[in-house]
Amino acid sequence: MILLATIFRVIDGLPLSATTDILQRRDINDCQKYVKLVSKKLFQLPDRCTLDLKKFNIHLISSSDMSFIVLVEDSYSTLLAFSFLTEIQKEFLQRYDRVIIEGIKRPYALIEFDMYLQQTKQRYNSPRTMSTRLDLPALNEEMKHRPPYQIQEADLYVGIHGGYYGNGNVTHDAMRAEYRPPVAVSATLSPLPWQGWLSAAINVFCALLSLMRGMVIISHGHVDDEDSGAYRYGTCFLIASCLAVYQIYLMFRSHRRRVILYTSSFLALAMCHLYLYHLRNPTQVAFHLAASILATYVVASRQTNSKLPGYNV
Repeated sequence: MILLATIFRVIDGLPLSATTDILQRRDINDCQKYVKLVSKKLFQLPDRCTLDLKKFNIHLISSSDMSFIVLVEDSYSTLLAFSFLTEIQKEFLQRYDRVIIEGIKRPYALIEFDMYLQQTKQRYNSPRTMSTRLDLPALNEEMKHRPPYQIQEADLYVGIHGGYYGNGNVTHDAMRAEYRPPVAVSATLSPLPWQGWLSAAINVFCALLSLMRGMVIISHGHVDDEDSGAYRYGTCFLIASCLAVYQIYLMFRSHRRRVILYTSSFLALAMCHLYLYHLRNPTQVAFHLAASILATYVVASRQTNSKLPGYNV
């Protein structure tokens, strides 16, 4: 049977949600220690793994920045365990976008997802009533072609500086030939809506306007007279042009710090527009600000489609 499930953020091993109906048994508590050890190594592990603990098994799948881990009894079907992980993975990624996940600072901030975990866990602990609703033959074929990486218990104790934690004398170099490097995980942005293409076109137009205006002002500036401020205004126009192009870049590329990048680029653009206010009429200022706001909205609302390579379940 499934005993517990936990969801971690890969980059720092921060637990975001977990089942709370855990049986209070010493052997299960000991296994939880292994779950914590695995969570500290997620960034080094492939996207689908299994750790054999004799009486229990730990299975995990990782997708983009998230990892989903389940502890099951040794007799529990591996197929059902990975089917369970895939189901909670899909539901979790539908409920919480990348922006929310990246902004979390404290452990178990999404503990409300426990309700779904418990309901799904109860269904999977009664496989006779649900096995006909699962596409297990397809999953079985997938597992044959790409079986889970078998984590060795020794892998969990390899220290950062090459040796084991504790008093072991086996180094990381001795294990390197046995340790498989992580499998790349594909993370793509959702298709760009028509608002996005419109925003990109408007931003190109704004960037060209700012570029031409900046070049004209700089070319007519004179260092030795009262028009020396033209160089500052011209430089500001050029910066605004570059920032407009950068907003287009953020529309088409996924980035870990996307929130910080699109927020800072919008604020910088707004400051440029305010600085150049007296060189434009109100309609022009409103147009450029509206273009920046629309581009920021498109970048902020575009979600990441995370999928394990070849994991078509």
